[in-house]
Amino acid sequence: LDRPLDSQNGMSLAVLYDQLTGDMTEGSAVAQAEAEGARVFEQTLRGQKMATSGVSLDEEAVKMMTFQRQFQASARFIAVLNELFEILVSI
Repeated sequence: LDRPLDSQNGMSLAVLYDQLTGDMTEGSAVAQAEAEGARVFEQTLRGQKMATSGVSLDEEAVKMMTFQRQFQASARFIAVLNELFEILVSI
């Protein structure tokens, strides 16, 4: 393993292996950094889109629940009126 190889400019297999693993480790670190940069960029773009569109999913959910409660209250009011009308008709 430590014997120099003529075909590899006098480098041994051990040196070639060390270079290969070093290059792979460096390449992996670069790829991870690029992937993290892309994730951060995507999150930034999503935040800018939300700020530009002015739509907050939390606020919209609260509004939808408010409308649902109002609808339920209206339905209950109509049911009570219907019941009162039936009582009046039966008298």
